[in-house]
Amino acid sequence: MKLQGASAVITGAGSGIGRALALASARRSMGLLLADVSEPGLADTQRLAAAAGAAVVETQLCDVSRASDVKKLADVAFDRFDSVALLCNNAGVAPAGPLLTSTAADWRWVMNVNLMGVVHGIQSFLPRMLEQCSAAQIVNTASVAGLIPVGGMAAYTASKHAVVATSECLHLELAASNADVGVSVLCPAYVDTNLADCEKLRPAELAEANPKSQAYLKRLGHALESGRLSTDAIAELTLDAAQARRFYVLPHPEFKSAVAARMQAVIDQGMPPAFAPNPSTSPEA
Repeated sequence: MKLQGASAVITGAGSGIGRALALASARRSMGLLLADVSEPGLADTQRLAAAAGAAVVETQLCDVSRASDVKKLADVAFDRFDSVALLCNNAGVAPAGPLLTSTAADWRWVMNVNLMGVVHGIQSFLPRMLEQCSAAQIVNTASVAGLIPVGGMAAYTASKHAVVATSECLHLELAASNADVGVSVLCPAYVDTNLADCEKLRPAELAEANPKSQAYLKRLGHALESGRLSTDAIAELTLDAAQARRFYVLPHPEFKSAVAARMQAVIDQGMPPAFAPNPSTSPEA
């Protein structure tokens, strides 16, 4: 894979890891099409990416939960660029709170964005990526929560497990057909983003949130702030992994033992292990 000077499409690019992926791509002189539901966030990322050296920076308002929006994004991308070397299905949200009090709206919102946003990206871009005359890589942003259980965030954790499984299945299908399109799944742990503030993005028709969410979101925010890696560091690790066509991308090696413990519990037919810090532990703290 060669990323230098190629083209990339990044969803959720208005902040957090998405913005960092845009800036890391800009430092590789890539042409960028950036998507988000936040117009101000996109404008800020566009300005920063242009200053960081991007060959081209264009933006598109896009709600990844809507297949029509993502199809339009793909149309814009392939009209603007001869090919798309990198697709980052990165947009995500994180409702929180106990499973018992979670709402149908919580589940629909998180699955529509976190899982179906990835599915929409794959189905809208992959056919044309397979037809282009150059290699490509799809990077799906999951989470370490896609590899281990996280109490107090059942809907989010389920969505990220689904993203990991979807990515694994896609990899197997592409490998079986000898396609020149690879897949990476990004599974970061705690990193200082505004994920805990994403409730402001919740659609009005899905406004019925978990009544116990605020204490859990507060604790999640504290956990995210404790992250030892910056979004820029995670983005650089991710693009290096994409260029090397590495599938699993775990920027936080300290969580590998937790992943191993969970896998061992499966093999031993034991109980799911608990991990700390955990948003379900003393949420009022």
